[in-house]
Amino acid sequence: MKGRQYLLLFVIVVVVFLISSVVLGANELFRKTDELIQLEKIKEEYENKSQKVPEDILKKIEFAIEYSKISTKDVERCEQEVKEKETMIVEAPKDEKGNPILFPLQGEFVPNLSEEPTPRPKEDIGIIKDQKCAMNYFAPHSIQMEIYNFVTVVVTPYDTLISGNRKGNENTGVIYHIGMRRGGELIEEVKEYFGEGKIVFESLENDNNIVIFSYDNGKKGYFDVEKNLAIFEEYHKP
Repeated sequence: MKGRQYLLLFVIVVVVFLISSVVLGANELFRKTDELIQLEKIKEEYENKSQKVPEDILKKIEFAIEYSKISTKDVERCEQEVKEKETMIVEAPKDEKGNPILFPLQGEFVPNLSEEPTPRPKEDIGIIKDQKCAMNYFAPHSIQMEIYNFVTVVVTPYDTLISGNRKGNENTGVIYHIGMRRGGELIEEVKEYFGEGKIVFESLENDNNIVIFSYDNGKKGYFDVEKNLAIFEEYHKP
């Protein structure tokens, strides 16, 4: 009898966990990111105290939900690609050592599958100081357009950075980072910098790995692309 009770309790715990990490949205299923879970906890704390939830928290939750949907689609796509690759390896003809022959045609390039693929670098590198162009990176009614005021864009060999500030709170700077890493890992995230003001990209340094920007009405800082890190002090060449 106790064994059945423990089993029932275990099933309930598993179901609760799944419900907390997966959301049934408008006709679509998506996994919550850690950021969304944390934001919803903050929202719940306000509600438990019968306090009004701050507007910026609600906006962040909206953005986190959209990002969760995108992340879920990316994960599902990657999982499908892995399954297809595994099937291709299993069904491929084998050589004398039992290794799969994935490219049997003579003279065809055979990649080294043991090495991670390297993304192809962009050619249109530089700074775009045009607000209209910066805003065009997002759909007209997207959550990004609702929350942020983007003003400049920088394109490096493997990354795109879009800068500006938050609407309704101009003292909060923002950098939206879209990049590709070795192995095909996609980076897409937005970082807010409270009290730093509007961030405007100015120039590229150190083989396009350092982006110089101005903030807080003329102060200088820089963004380290490889480290994915904004430093709010002047850059000194090594």
